[in-house]
Amino acid sequence: RAEAILEGMENSNNQRIHPDTVSYNIVLDAWARSGSKDAGFEAERVLNRMLERSKQGFTNVEPDINSYNTVMNAWAKTGGVDSAKRAEAILERMENSSNKRIHPNTVSYSTVLDAWARSGSKDAGFQAERVLNRMLERSKQGFTQAEPDILSYNAVMNAWAKTGGTESANCSEAILERM
Repeated sequence: RAEAILEGMENSNNQRIHPDTVSYNIVLDAWARSGSKDAGFEAERVLNRMLERSKQGFTNVEPDINSYNTVMNAWAKTGGVDSAKRAEAILERMENSSNKRIHPNTVSYSTVLDAWARSGSKDAGFQAERVLNRMLERSKQGFTQAEPDILSYNAVMNAWAKTGGTESANCSEAILERM
């Protein structure tokens, strides 16, 4: 329903009701909260639509960090290994962007950590810890907005816990010691 309203705004001849970044972010959030198994795909499709419209000259629809974080959240909530990989691919797009406004922050990384914890992957703990280490390295490089917080560490420990086994327990405890 939110997306239908957005499409109506896009097609309107009334310049005062054309959608902006906030309008798109609301639709992205609706997909992330939808509980749909296709939420990640649908949110990423809307993000790509924003990017396309921005390239067409609609400067008021340029995605911001919230746009990207919300799409990663939609992927995280979808669950599964492929969803975690898609969330991480978006994180990499943010890391490699020349646009400083969308460089990843703590929420960005923590969302990908959560995606790995929800993935059901046998190597979720390893993957989450790898992302945490990348996050730590990035914050050491001066990206202070990407410093891990309690949610970041908890997500990695959760990923290890869901992996199961003695090794996972030891790794989870080692993360606790790093905090």
